[in-house]
Amino acid sequence: RDFRAQITSIGFAYHALVTLVVFQPDRKLLMRRNQMREHPVPPKVLESQIAMMEVPEPQEAHRLIFVDEKGVRGRRGFLEREGRGKGFF
Repeated sequence: RDFRAQITSIGFAYHALVTLVVFQPDRKLLMRRNQMREHPVPPKVLESQIAMMEVPEPQEAHRLIFVDEKGVRGRRGFLEREGRGKGFF
């Protein structure tokens, strides 16, 4: 979250439309893809990274877009609540 705040705060300071795209593939799919890599990440390390992932809160951006292996799965944020996010992504 602290890393995201460093980046999003610049966007807010310049009055930019701040959008975060969150990629959330299925855990089993991540594990299968990892095993197919030339140099797989050890499973315990990958599980640790997954556990540390912090999903952004709606107030962190004007719009959050959630994507999994099947495509866009959801949207949240100020623009979505106001009905102004239509037509974007």
